[in-house]
Amino acid sequence: MKKEKKTKARQGEEKKCNSNGITQPETEPKVYGRLVLKGKNNVIEDQYSIAFIDADGTWICVHFKDQDKANQLSTDNLEDIIELLDPNLFLRVHKCGIINMECVIGVRYYARNIIAILEGPNEITVALSKKEIFNKMYNDVKQKRALKAMQNIVQR
Repeated sequence: MKKEKKTKARQGEEKKCNSNGITQPETEPKVYGRLVLKGKNNVIEDQYSIAFIDADGTWICVHFKDQDKANQLSTDNLEDIIELLDPNLFLRVHKCGIINMECVIGVRYYARNIIAILEGPNEITVALSKKEIFNKMYNDVKQKRALKAMQNIVQR
């Protein structure tokens, strides 16, 4: 049985060392929820209420599932925001857009392109480089929806 000992890292965080002296960072599951954007009063309490985020120049616009809720503008860049979002749910589909996969209600194929149809009158083109991961995540979401529907039928 190998012993593990803790040592202090440079920044003051604790890391585990196994008996071979190999340092391994302690990993805790990341909690997703609140999202704070640059700008005045740009706090999103529940990131799961986001339908999609699109960028236009130096501004990004956060669109919500609830159509009555006002969109929020920020000067954050999409690279920083995607790191704060749940990777099991949000996908950066191209350089100017991030979508919540639970909001995708359909897919339209046009030549080699995929167009994600979102709740409301929104459509977003998926980059060719993201096509494979988009299809995988979309199929996972469809399976979850079907499973949930089956559970609701059984409960009745």
